[in-house]
Amino acid sequence: MNFKLTANRKQKYIRIDNVRFFTFTLTELPKEFASIESDRSIKKWFNYKGYTLISEFYLSETLTQR
Repeated sequence: MNFKLTANRKQKYIRIDNVRFFTFTLTELPKEFASIESDRSIKKWFNYKGYTLISEFYLSETLTQR
């Protein structure tokens, strides 16, 4: 599996199997990441090279705009 981190956008992402995974540092995590009461809480994520990667399907549209 080959990872390529984009460099041309404000919000960096990695594309894996045609799914965009947006990168966040620990201080940049969205509010949904820590929410246990919300229906839109983020439950699936992984770490790679110091970044927390979250699938575009779990993020609001304001973060994933093309």
